Amino acid sequence: MQHDVIEIPQSTGEAWQKSVDIMADLIDVPAALILKVRGADELEVLVASDTEGNSYASGDVTERHPDSFFEASIQGRTLLRVANAERDERWRSGPAERRGMTSYMGLPLSWPDGEPFGVICVLDGEEKLYSDRAARLLDQFREIINLHLALLFQQHELREKTRFDSLTGACTRRDFFDSGRAELKRARRYGIPVTILLLDFDNFKLINDQHGHACGDAVLKLLTQRIMDSLRSSDKYCRFGGEEFVVLLPHSELEHARLVAERMRALVASRPVEFKGLEIPVTVSIGIARLEGAGETLEDMVEKADKALYRAKHAGRNRVESYERLPDVEA
Repeated sequence: MQHDVIEIPQSTGEAWQKSVDIMADLIDVPAALILKVRGADELEVLVASDTEGNSYASGDVTERHPDSFFEASIQGRTLLRVANAERDERWRSGPAERRGMTSYMGLPLSWPDGEPFGVICVLDGEEKLYSDRAARLLDQFREIINLHLALLFQQHELREKTRFDSLTGACTRRDFFDSGRAELKRARRYGIPVTILLLDFDNFKLINDQHGHACGDAVLKLLTQRIMDSLRSSDKYCRFGGEEFVVLLPHSELEHARLVAERMRALVASRPVEFKGLEIPVTVSIGIARLEGAGETLEDMVEKADKALYRAKHAGRNRVESYERLPDVEA
């Protein structure tokens, strides 16, 4: 999982701010921090206590240095107490990230899958022997933060399950409508063209009937991967239902969408799908619709694309048709 995509809600950030403020007061230090790993080389200060003498601020970024307090906490995965860095050979020549701080106590923070999140810590500009009571207090705050991280992790996993089709890896119908409506809103605001493609694999029922549903599933998975590899990162390929898929193409005029559709059609038809020694030829029919009227909805666009798809099917399959080329007839 890419942990960097998990967002920390504002309400959680506010709760963490209160936590570090209380922590700094109870342990009697000028600085209490929660830091987050940012890539392989950096740490970001997510929250810093609002206390006098704190040389850190929320949003600060520091390097992940092997001789830093923070990195030692992450790699050691246990409590680290440093009473006076100036008297300790390990820390005496440490990096500038100490910012005048002499003493440190910190614990690592982790995601539920064991990947490091960052550090929760306190620092002081003077020598300080952190007591066991202070260490227990820090650990209690660490447990609270880790519970928040577990909840955010679970919520992200649930959202991901609703976003992606479990068989093909394409986005789901629900995600298509959620992201598609947002895309239409942006398109109207900035005058950006948007088109959609509605795809239906031809005679797919025959594949299931002749070779079994396991074969049909394998065909959908392979063709989905083949098509998704041909799209831009900004395009969205979604399973609409059964063997029907839809593609959202932001920043695409009708002619560009037609080129994309023709490329997809040729990509599917160009080589058969291999399954257990069988070579299974597959073709696809595609309908295209673009955003037109000011009040047009995503559902309206799907309906237009469906009419174009109906035309492609009845004109012999393995074809691309756009709604603008159609008379206004019901499918």
